Order: sequence, then C-alpha cells, then structure tokens
Amino acid sequence: MLVNKPCLIEANLTENWKCLSEWIDHNGSPNFEFLKRHFGNSVAPVADCNEQYFNAQKKQNMRVTDFIDYWQKFALDGHPKDRPCLYLKDWHFVKEYPDYGAYHWPEIFRSDWLNEFCDSENGGDDYKFVYMGPKGSWTPMHADVLSSFSWSSNICGRKKWILFPPGTEENLKSTHGDLPFQRNLSPEMTRGGIIIDQLAGQTIFVPSGWHHQVWNEEDTISINHNWLNGCCIEDAWRNLLKGLRAVENELQDCKDMEGWLEQCQVVLKAVAGVDCKGFAGMLAYIANQRLIAVVKNYLMSTFYVFS
Repeated sequence: MLVNKPCLIEANLTENWKCLSEWIDHNGSPNFEFLKRHFGNSVAPVADCNEQYFNAQKKQNMRVTDFIDYWQKFALDGHPKDRPCLYLKDWHFVKEYPDYGAYHWPEIFRSDWLNEFCDSENGGDDYKFVYMGPKGSWTPMHADVLSSFSWSSNICGRKKWILFPPGTEENLKSTHGDLPFQRNLSPEMTRGGIIIDQLAGQTIFVPSGWHHQVWNEEDTISINHNWLNGCCIEDAWRNLLKGLRAVENELQDCKDMEGWLEQCQVVLKAVAGVDCKGFAGMLAYIANQRLIAVVKNYLMSTFYVFS
C-alpha cells in the first residue's frame, strides 16, 4: 500500500467464502437460480455497456431477478454483440443483507477508515459492492472515487485489467481533456499500461490514483471495496482539493452571488461523493475512535474489524 503498486493475490484469500459455495454451480458458473431465489427482489444499478451517457455508461435500476433473466437469455444466445450488454454494478449487497455473510473481510484490507465511518450512524452509504455481468461487459477508463484504494475478488469468471500509473492517464485524454470511452483500446492507448488477467478466486489490489479499464472475459461475479487509510489519505485530500478548485473555476462567473462557497461544496459532493466538511467529519470520527481505544486500552486488532 505504501509503495502504491497493483498486486494480484491468489485464491487462498477467498477460500471458505460462503458465496463461493452458494453463488456458483458445480461448473464454476453463476448459480442463477440461487441468486434469484434469495436476492431476486432487490433493486440494483445496471449499466448498458453499449450506451454512453456523458463519459460513463447509461444506467437504470432493475430488479435483480429481471437482470438475471436477461443475463441467462443473453448467455444462452451466445452473448450477441448486436444486443444491449447489461452489467449490474455498485450493488450495496452487504448493506442490504448484513446478516448473510457472503464473504470474510480480508485481514490485509481491514485498515479501512472510509467504510468504518460509513458503517457508523452518520456515515451514509458504504463502499462495499457486488458486480455481476456477462461475458463482454466492461467498465470504461476511470480512477476510483476519492483517490481511494480498491480491492476486487472474482467469485467466478475472468477479468482483464489494464492499469496506468498516476499521471500517465494524461496521454490518454482527448484535446478536450476527456478519457477514452471505447471498449477496444488501440495499441497506442495501452502503451505504458500494466495488463493483468484475473481468474476466479483471485483478488486484485488497485492502488490510489491509478486509472484502469476492466473487461469481463467470461460471465463474472465479483466483490469490490473502495477504502481509505493512512497510506492514501493525503492523496485523497489533495484530489478533493483539486476537484474543489475545478468546481470553483467552473462557477467563477457566479462568485459574487451570496452562498457561492456553499454552492461549490454542494457541487463538489455531487461530483466527488463527499465535500470538505464530510471528509473532515470522517477524519474526526476515526481520530475519536482511536482515542477511545487508547483510553480504554483496546487492542486495535480486536477494535471492530478495523485498525
């Protein structure tokens, strides 16, 4: 984490996870009937990988059972390229099913200030997600929210990743400053990137500030967390301030209006997921929890699941 380099971790990290025995069948494919029977009434965000909305994929909310019905037919028909390619993303599964216990939080990733704060009374939505998508689904070039770390474990299927060290994404941008939005990247675009093939059971660590694009090369289910801790918190703060300066620049013509600073924070939160007050609130909460642990002589290894 301190060196901020990507890492692929073998399947021993995910062994004995409940989802590995219940979410996949004996062939290693998604257990569609189990997923529909137990979680089908949930509603989750679904992206159409073939439809662009600004510089992202167009999204809608769908019942999980409807998405899986689509997925089964799409796979049965051979993943046709002339049909919508839907990808269920950013499903707050743990928040919706807190008692199910789909997986064990890997110990090496438990120093997680972001989700520790989000799991508190005032923290809001967490950053723990389930992704499910057919062969051919993909995620466009991006860097993770708040310059956070992320980890992603494949429950089944295979992913291909390309990751770019911080700063090198500038070489990918158009004359208008936009990152590429295309499934197939040209050889010129991939130059300087690190390509990683991730198999079922394996976990990838994505460092702070690394832009990446991801393809599902088989029908795939993954579990993903974004998180912050002392190794990347300075990068996250710098990135938030950079975002604030960009917002202020865009709203410069309104600077003389009453409440301009507050409005900039509103826009920042809409763009970055948090404003400066929220970021400071997270740090204050974490600091207070650590002080309580010191005063009460808690062992940090047993302090909640975080350290």
